[in-house]
Amino acid sequence: IKDETLAVSSEKPKVEVIRIDKQEAARLDKIACEIIKVKAKRKDVSVMDLVVAVNQGVYTVKKALAYYEAVVRDTKFDISDADELERLDELCQRALQYSFDSGQPLSIQELVIHLDFSIIDAQKVILYYNSQFTLNWADENERNSLDEVSRQVVKYLTTVNEKPSVAELVSRLILPLKKAKLVIPFINKVVSEDLSFQFVYDEKLDKIASQIVKSQKDQIEKEFNLIELAAQLDVGIYTLKKALSYYDWVISSVTLSSIESFSETKRNNLDKKAKRVLKTCFEANLPLNITSIVSHLNVGVYEAKEILSYYEQITRLEFNFDEIAEDERAHIDGLAREIYDAVQKESISGYILEEIVAVLGFGVLDSWKAINYLKQKIIPDLSVSAPAIIATDMQIGVTSSQVEVAESLTASDFTLEVQSGTVKIEDQTYNLQQLSLIHISEPTRPLYISYAVFCL
Repeated sequence: IKDETLAVSSEKPKVEVIRIDKQEAARLDKIACEIIKVKAKRKDVSVMDLVVAVNQGVYTVKKALAYYEAVVRDTKFDISDADELERLDELCQRALQYSFDSGQPLSIQELVIHLDFSIIDAQKVILYYNSQFTLNWADENERNSLDEVSRQVVKYLTTVNEKPSVAELVSRLILPLKKAKLVIPFINKVVSEDLSFQFVYDEKLDKIASQIVKSQKDQIEKEFNLIELAAQLDVGIYTLKKALSYYDWVISSVTLSSIESFSETKRNNLDKKAKRVLKTCFEANLPLNITSIVSHLNVGVYEAKEILSYYEQITRLEFNFDEIAEDERAHIDGLAREIYDAVQKESISGYILEEIVAVLGFGVLDSWKAINYLKQKIIPDLSVSAPAIIATDMQIGVTSSQVEVAESLTASDFTLEVQSGTVKIEDQTYNLQQLSLIHISEPTRPLYISYAVFCL
């Protein structure tokens, strides 16, 4: 019902079709609301009872009843109208909060009596609540929007109620109805299905993946529930799933090209980072892996994997010191002698790469060259070793669990049943529809009254 409202007023077999404008529709809506409130207080009510109660004429009351029937039967709304949907969402939040708190069904009667809704708004809310929405996974905007909503929902699931109803989500989290209806199917899809992604370095995902690693550094063997983990990290469920896949991609696919092709600046930068990692792992007695680097050095997972890749390439290098430049060989020779002296003085326990880097402060690449120089030129039987990269704790286990939705509120129609109107004269009852008006007098002087004569 928009620009004009179609109402039907019937008496016996005759049907009168009445077209009314917005102003008249608003008037009839108000009267119909009064009728509903009267009907709620009295079990049996006639048209004449309503005439007295709402202080309106018989025709107006009958017209208001017809208006009510037309609203229930014919009301529609445009779901593509953004402004109207926003208004309906606000009404729906009020309606569902009342229904959820009171346990009452979502009906025109309840909304009119307790929330002062108009008839047409109450009917629109019921129609809106009963609307069916389909998850459009291909729509990136919808996916991102639901992912943001899931941040709130997973917290609610883990702290308040693991089986909420749509009405509960709308009223407690102040969600639009469509999102409240779609977010649980969205969460279940993300949790249960294998999703495929294509990755390059992503700062946001890298940060979340690093948070995941830190959250599990002391519980590597434990499997985490995806919903619980999302609530713990305060991220959307889809973003978390994507971050976990990003983490798997980093540890399985990210590697450096040959360090020999790097510029001196890039190589020196990586060496400084690797030096810091080895020093920290040695001093804290930590295994050399992504978990240790991310958790103790505030480094992202991508950067941690690059550092490990650099370190791994260094420890595989082989050197021919007879073919290197004289000045470089002199530099390596000097470092080798310092390392040898440190071992003899027991400043360090042996020719261990991480200890040399941590205690003597040499670069990782220079330390490794110096150790190999000692083996080739000074101590042929020297056992050269470097700490191995421990990869056993890199897998993050996550369990999947479906979210159930509690039964929805009942959205019911309310039917106005009114008894036939009667007029009682001298203790005798006559049907109002059998009276015939035969004469109305006209005043002959000012202030005189007119009278009507009826025939039975």
